Amino acid sequence: MKEKRINGEEIDLLIFTILQNARKIFGRNSNLLNAHSKNDFLENIKGNYYTQVVVDEATDFSSIQLGCMYNLSSPLFNAVSFSGDLMQRVTNSGLSNWDECEVISPAIDIYTITKVYRQSPKLLNIAKILYENNVGMKAPFESAYPERSKEPDPLKFDKFSNSNFGKWVSDRILEIYRIHGGKLPSTAIFVSTDEQIPEAINSIEESLEDYSISLKGCPRGEILGSEGKVRIFSIKYIKGLEFESVFFLNINDIALHHPELFDKYIYVGLTRAASFMGVTYERRFPNKLNNIEDCFLDSTWEHLANTR
Repeated sequence: MKEKRINGEEIDLLIFTILQNARKIFGRNSNLLNAHSKNDFLENIKGNYYTQVVVDEATDFSSIQLGCMYNLSSPLFNAVSFSGDLMQRVTNSGLSNWDECEVISPAIDIYTITKVYRQSPKLLNIAKILYENNVGMKAPFESAYPERSKEPDPLKFDKFSNSNFGKWVSDRILEIYRIHGGKLPSTAIFVSTDEQIPEAINSIEESLEDYSISLKGCPRGEILGSEGKVRIFSIKYIKGLEFESVFFLNINDIALHHPELFDKYIYVGLTRAASFMGVTYERRFPNKLNNIEDCFLDSTWEHLANTR
């Protein structure tokens, strides 16, 4: 009997078909939108219509799922907006191309935002390489700012042991602290799973205690009550967050836990940072990141601290 059970994608398709057909009925008989249709099924659908439907992170959804959302907009207005970045899709069934939305309606217009104001040009350049390698087309965005000589370089560190790894991250955090005149800007550390958060805290916090810099574990993406602290997140919960500085702890382990979406998680994490980016790894970069390894320097930010 198992093969006779309806799966999630089939449910999506059924809902889409029902909503689409109801929309066609109301389109042919617009008077029914303001009068009782004498059909409880149609009345139930009509009662769930919205004047405007706005979907953020739309690329996480399939075209059929987006079609269901589209068909919940009132046929009187057709006011629907989808926004998102194809490289920030972190689901296996989400959009791979905006052209897939043609199944929803051929009247959908696509607009591209080309200027990025949050990230430094050096970090954005890495994002462009990842985008072009994954999507297969030239990245449609560019930095709104010129590259500056004192702009922090993205850094890398080959992790041989937890003591070396913790010391390297804490040293870089203290450099950022000095660069900003004894104040630490928003800083985050990304690990592959929630279970690794306590280990990350134990390996780093002792070196920061003398500077009154504390760490806050954020399981399941918790963000409350962590102002002024270095926050540690599982890579799964970082969408929508923004920081001045971001560190990835052991990108090889992230690749191991998230093999299919690994490069997208790295892209999402990269785009959370405004200026400072550091990654640690074990002996070699994961194969999916070979094309960006040269963008990271085996260095420090100490020279920036000494010039301020």
